[in-house]
Amino acid sequence: MIAQGGAGGGAGSGGADFIDCSAETRATPYAAGMKETSFSGAWVVKLLNNTFLVNGKALSQAPAKGTDTWTIEVDDGAGNPADGIVTGVSPYMPDHRHGTTPVMVTAVGAGTYTLAPLYLYMSGYWEITVNLSGAGGATTDSAMFPICIPD
Repeated sequence: MIAQGGAGGGAGSGGADFIDCSAETRATPYAAGMKETSFSGAWVVKLLNNTFLVNGKALSQAPAKGTDTWTIEVDDGAGNPADGIVTGVSPYMPDHRHGTTPVMVTAVGAGTYTLAPLYLYMSGYWEITVNLSGAGGATTDSAMFPICIPD
């Protein structure tokens, strides 16, 4: 994950380090349509698209350092779209033990949701957890996307 660019390198050393995601074994490489099954196995969350603003223009691409917008779809175990179950999103960097700003969840319909702004302000390994709640809030669950944001 860390490629050293100078003496005394290492995560958080303030040296000339940079993040090389090709060596990050915990992360799943980005692909539009990638999916994660919830921890209980009840739901599947698909990352349909990521857009990133560059000079005021939204580009579809892999998640990048800065402000991203994810479009996800949540399906139940039978493959049916699940509306009204995404209760929040928690971006977290376990190596640094911090999250980021709150993410707004907007239901679009047919099990589709927009997550924005997803502010991934540092390069490195992130865990993006989508929090889910079944009918009446009786069942809580989550699915986690392990991603690496390069420099």
